[in-house]
Amino acid sequence: MDLKHIRLGIYDLSRTPASRALIETINARMLYNPDMESAQFIVPGIVALLLIMIGALLTSVTIASEKETGTLEQLMVTPLTYGQIIAGKTIPFAFLGFMEMGIAMTFGVLWFKIPIVGSLPLLAFLSAAFILTCLGLGIFISTMVNTQQQALFISWFFLVTFILLSGFFYPIENMPKWVQIITLVNPLRYFIEILRELFLKGAGLNVLWPELLSLMGLGTTIFTLATLQFHKRSA
Repeated sequence: MDLKHIRLGIYDLSRTPASRALIETINARMLYNPDMESAQFIVPGIVALLLIMIGALLTSVTIASEKETGTLEQLMVTPLTYGQIIAGKTIPFAFLGFMEMGIAMTFGVLWFKIPIVGSLPLLAFLSAAFILTCLGLGIFISTMVNTQQQALFISWFFLVTFILLSGFFYPIENMPKWVQIITLVNPLRYFIEILRELFLKGAGLNVLWPELLSLMGLGTTIFTLATLQFHKRSA
């Protein structure tokens, strides 16, 4: 049902009690989710959660595991540069993230009937910016730990915080003002908004450029700090 009927009572006190009630009907139509299906709102957010888990969680745990086994130290004495080592550790997870995103989107379209109104190339470009941020976060976490257990604990701390402050469960506008300020450094917030705008509204870059700039700024900063910290800890 694409029309929601809301009945409002308007009373004219100047008339007799028998004729005071004047009932008017207002028809409100939902433009982008006419059936009010919760799946169309939740599934795009789940896609974002899958990406950040692949990028941040697996990357940090994998690099920490190689620290424990001594593989990372062996790589350091090879002719490979730090950039090549980081690329070798992150590029596979980037491809894995894109594959998982494709599977999740296919499942959402075929099973939950989620429309993808926006541009797929634009979605791929914006997803790459988010994956860069997630990979940088995973590398940064791995530089702070020495074991897989430590990497898993810290990764979950960041993930739970990002999820709660992303607008996935409840709108950011309903949060306290000081919490809304904290969400400005949450990359998951911007990517969930991007996915919902692209999936349901078909928004273009002319609408999503503020989210893109914020995401690219955070991604570049996090990845740069992670690379510098990785170089410092490995030296």
